[in-house]
Amino acid sequence: QKACEKRPVTMDQIHELAERVRQDLMLRGKEEVSAQEIGDLVMKYLKTLDRIAYIRFASVYRQFEEPEDFRRVLQEVRR
Repeated sequence: QKACEKRPVTMDQIHELAERVRQDLMLRGKEEVSAQEIGDLVMKYLKTLDRIAYIRFASVYRQFEEPEDFRRVLQEVRR
């Protein structure tokens, strides 16, 4: 939700994204999932929802420390 602040993303879209992540995790049939699995799915769906929110989330989730980190994710978004 924080990554989507001041973006044209509604709360309904955020809830829908969270539900898709939940469903994907349920389909895996595991009793426990890692934070990395959750984060990777959030990134997957954010990328198609809003590219700026995706970059914001990626910068925290992947712990960007160098300008090169941003350049790499910007290239991902452009594809």
